[in-house]
Amino acid sequence: MMDTPKLLLLVLIGAGWCGVLVTCEFTFGTDASPFLCNEEGSLWCAGDANVGSNGVLNFTPDDKMKPQEYVQTAGMALVSSPIDMRGKSFRTHFTFRIERMYPLGPGDGLAFVMLGSKVKGCAGRNFGAYDCSGWQIVQMVAVEFDTYQNIDIGDINANHVGVDFQSIRSKISRDASEGGISLAGGEVIHAWIDYSAVYGQLEVRIRLDGRKPRDPFLSYSVALSDIFSGPVEGNKFLLVHEFMSGDFEFMSADLEYALFRSPQSLSWKNRVNVIFDICEALCYLHRRRILHRQVKASNILLKVVSDAEEGHLVTKAKLHDFRLAEALGHGDKIFVDKSLVDKWSLDLSFRDLPPEAVKDGIFSEEFDVYAFGIVILQIVTGKHTTGTFPNCYQFRLRNWLVEKRENNCLEDAIDPKLGMHLSFTTASHLLRREAIALLNLGLECLQPDRIKRPSMFNIMENLLRILHTEHNRKAK
Repeated sequence: MMDTPKLLLLVLIGAGWCGVLVTCEFTFGTDASPFLCNEEGSLWCAGDANVGSNGVLNFTPDDKMKPQEYVQTAGMALVSSPIDMRGKSFRTHFTFRIERMYPLGPGDGLAFVMLGSKVKGCAGRNFGAYDCSGWQIVQMVAVEFDTYQNIDIGDINANHVGVDFQSIRSKISRDASEGGISLAGGEVIHAWIDYSAVYGQLEVRIRLDGRKPRDPFLSYSVALSDIFSGPVEGNKFLLVHEFMSGDFEFMSADLEYALFRSPQSLSWKNRVNVIFDICEALCYLHRRRILHRQVKASNILLKVVSDAEEGHLVTKAKLHDFRLAEALGHGDKIFVDKSLVDKWSLDLSFRDLPPEAVKDGIFSEEFDVYAFGIVILQIVTGKHTTGTFPNCYQFRLRNWLVEKRENNCLEDAIDPKLGMHLSFTTASHLLRREAIALLNLGLECLQPDRIKRPSMFNIMENLLRILHTEHNRKAK
């Protein structure tokens, strides 16, 4: 549990402004500008956030004599007036203290956040800023000071600082003890967060005394304007797509080429990266009640990027072609004229459409789930969904995999180009288990009854459980 004395800022990105300076500075929690959690104050407070009698901003109940009231609590404090950060740099310095509330322990920590609108999330590992599945509610960036290790989302330990974009799965993190700091040790900790819009660099520094370190404790390259800008024309969103270039032949094309026509084979790690990236993209769309309706291998663009943390090139994927994308209205599905569905089937492959679309012209989030399941199966097996063999045998990927599963031999369906069947090491055995689990997940997405299919958010939770921690994935 935590008390937070003096300078603290949680920025709300919006339509306001912070002056004409290139770099914006913010100061709250001083005698001249005290913390005030009311309509006339400088802060918008939600949940258990409160200003104590000593003027300190707390994110948990103020009564330390009732430790039972601290369980599953979460507080949030945002700058009450929106601040326009588009194209601007910023810097902020604040101090905080996280106290242990025996016998409950230190809780989950706190986070400096920048949000697209005022909204409060769930308690625990979600820091009051994310929903209960660990996903963004609005556009957001967070610097977390985490005091609890959640293995399933890749936390490195129970004492780390991390940078998050859109989900609680940190893009980069570091053990706070490397800076000589125990986040839950009850000491006052100084934190500096600087962002350069010119260089697109976010830097985090921490220290026990008030001297700002020369070198950042964490540094991450990001264009915040890309996260918090949403190009619109009237009431219509415009699609802005970055240029996708590549260093290898298949990397400058799409997933279909990489899987079925490229002389080079995607590694297992890169295939997993693609699955994660597209799952994140669909979660992002479904959070905004937008259907893509054309999720398929040829609409997934690949790009090779240099990963400074991992020290080598990795494959990233982007979902492409939003020509059929449509926002859901008040209901949970869209009805399309059957004649139009028949026309689409000529281009999309009739057998790749879910039953409810073919029969009744129903398009819903489960439609995208069905299509994503097909992509998972293609990535793991390296096979097309349909085909005709010389003996006139009509191949159907789903039926073939169901038969393999019934015969307890799904392992035989893994793409032989991955070479997993040739190695009998412990690491290869774990990779085969991952591949089999992904095949089962893909088949779950292809349930004929759309109501029985998992949501994209359930799928992400399953992916995290299947693949365990990011550390384990790197080790493989």
